[in-house]
Amino acid sequence: MVTLGGEQKKLAEGRGNKKLALKKFLELQLLVAEAPESVHTRVASVCDAFLQWSQRHQSPETYRGYSFYAQSFSEACG
Repeated sequence: MVTLGGEQKKLAEGRGNKKLALKKFLELQLLVAEAPESVHTRVASVCDAFLQWSQRHQSPETYRGYSFYAQSFSEACG
């Protein structure tokens, strides 16, 4: 079991399914990623949040393009 976003989720049955539980945990973390809200949030944090969304919802080619430009933008703006 794991608690993400204030909600408990069952990852797998039994101790023998540790790999399956870890895989499901990593998938759940992507689903509950929160957008940065602080006025002191770095550009890189906003770009990372966008790229996580892009990777889940867009084609690999689109994600690769955004990733290239987000990296350049983050390096320039911090």
